Amino acid sequence: IKQAGTTAIISKDIKPSTDRIRLESEIKILEDKFAPGMVPHIYFCDTVMCACGMEDCSDYAVMRDAMLEHEIFPHFAEDISSFMVNTLLLSSDIVMDHKEKKELVKKFISPDLCDITDKLL
Repeated sequence: IKQAGTTAIISKDIKPSTDRIRLESEIKILEDKFAPGMVPHIYFCDTVMCACGMEDCSDYAVMRDAMLEHEIFPHFAEDISSFMVNTLLLSSDIVMDHKEKKELVKKFISPDLCDITDKLL
């Protein structure tokens, strides 16, 4: 179970919207449609409790930590490039109907999350 709190881990001054759990869940569902089996499965999303139930990923390595430990993942380049091609190309204006694409952009835009990214850069 993953729940969105009212403060960000990186700073108590940042107050992101709890709707981010819905956004993350719906994006993961869409990514799974484009790249089956390459993202955690979402079982449910509860917008009242700002939580989602998703596949347990605790047995997986966090890539950032694994790279710091110089771990080798022989299929990483192939897997990440396949994921990126499948998700980015299939959700692009080149492949997706332009009206559907614009609806997705409208659905997934989050000024709060953009603000966090802007402050970190």
